[in-house]
Amino acid sequence: MIFLSFGLQSCLGTTKYEKEFEGYRETETVVDDWYSTYILDMKAGYDHVHVTKGTLDGSEVVKVVEEGAVIFKFNDRKEPVVNDIYGEAFLTADEERGLLGFMYRMTILSHEVLIEGIRSGDFILVDFHSGGGEQHIKFSADQNIYPSVALTYIAIEEAVNMAKGGGFVQGRKFKYRVFIENLKVIKDMEVEVLGVDEIAVDGQKRKVYKVETTIEGYKSTSWVGIDGRVVREITMERFEARLTDREEAKNLDGAGITFDDILKIALVPSDKRIKDPEGLKLLKVRIDDFPKTSSALTGDFQSLEGTDDEKGYIFTMRRGEIEEGTPVKYGNFPEDVREYLLPSIDVESDHKSIVSKAKEIAGGGKDPVEDAEKILDWVFKNVEKKMVDATSALDVLNTLEGECESHAYLSAALLRAGGIPAKVISGIIYSEDLDGFFFHAWNEVYLGKWIPVDATFGQFPADPTHIKFSEGGRSSLLDIIPLIGSIKVDVLEMVRE
Repeated sequence: MIFLSFGLQSCLGTTKYEKEFEGYRETETVVDDWYSTYILDMKAGYDHVHVTKGTLDGSEVVKVVEEGAVIFKFNDRKEPVVNDIYGEAFLTADEERGLLGFMYRMTILSHEVLIEGIRSGDFILVDFHSGGGEQHIKFSADQNIYPSVALTYIAIEEAVNMAKGGGFVQGRKFKYRVFIENLKVIKDMEVEVLGVDEIAVDGQKRKVYKVETTIEGYKSTSWVGIDGRVVREITMERFEARLTDREEAKNLDGAGITFDDILKIALVPSDKRIKDPEGLKLLKVRIDDFPKTSSALTGDFQSLEGTDDEKGYIFTMRRGEIEEGTPVKYGNFPEDVREYLLPSIDVESDHKSIVSKAKEIAGGGKDPVEDAEKILDWVFKNVEKKMVDATSALDVLNTLEGECESHAYLSAALLRAGGIPAKVISGIIYSEDLDGFFFHAWNEVYLGKWIPVDATFGQFPADPTHIKFSEGGRSSLLDIIPLIGSIKVDVLEMVRE
């Protein structure tokens, strides 16, 4: 869970959350552990877990804090870019461990997000602040839902307490629902005790409990000492946290992730080179070891069939074309398409700044096809391509910079604000420069059919090497994460104009 808990300082002044819990008085430190974090065995940053017990308004409570940093080294910047992290949660100190509230803060360059949750009666009220905008949701306080920062402590405590009580059982499982702050989604989480193990800590063999955490296909393995301290954690065989002291953890000399490091993780190899992807009319590929779980894989210009061994798919992508003689009119959309006109947490299409910009770009025209092309072209030309993803469409509009997700969020928001249904799509596309596929985000826009378009590369429509794995923006990223580093593409057929 360490790598799911990124966040830190914001400049919003005293917030409702801070006022709610400002009366907390610490009485005891339970955990105060520091970790060096690694990606592909290269130091990337640090993490600090601090758990205390104390009182709040006369009641005993537990406070869980997780903070740290991840360092990025980008070629276009002289100094490393620091993604600071901070998250905390307050729980009741009884066996129920009821959630009282939580907070998540993130900042990287000029992009900030703040998420606060406070218990009110039977509900947790959650406020999102991002890019100058606000959104609000609520979820039931008694549905066993916890923020990820709290579950880091709860799951390990439950497994260790069971072991201390003589009830250690290999294969024992615990289930929770987790609110993943940085993805803004609620998912099922399962914790399984795998058994007792021995690993080297500070050069000495230590007996530890091996515990596996699974959120959909996203797995992490923790080695937990008898005292309840997590001494090591590995996620997807690439990301690792190692228990150390404060001085070593915060020593970031030479630490950081480069673009080449990211490519080692994210590049999807192809068995054939694809020259001039934009000149393709059709592409058929085979991807083995692909989970058959997503209903979003098929579309108007993407189809699939199962492989003989049922361990993957054969994908067929065709260039999206708008049918001639079938004029597209504003408001004339099927009922199941209209939901993609609505705002979402990442796509604030109802915000006055988004609405105003959409009107400025498209001018309130009568042709959705022409207006959609204007909007995609504006995003392509005006959003600077940088190795940092914004937190929402409004954030992108305010900073006018970001990676592919940033382009996709803003495009979707402007299109929806202009009355044109739009989706955010995640998957892979081919790069001639990289000689392989890489993970990417783009859009589908409804113009009689769902047409793939790509504002990052200025493609309207997008070329057929865009292979869709999921739709829904940040909330769908857990569908993508298990595929990173585990798939390759076999090209079966290419058809050109």
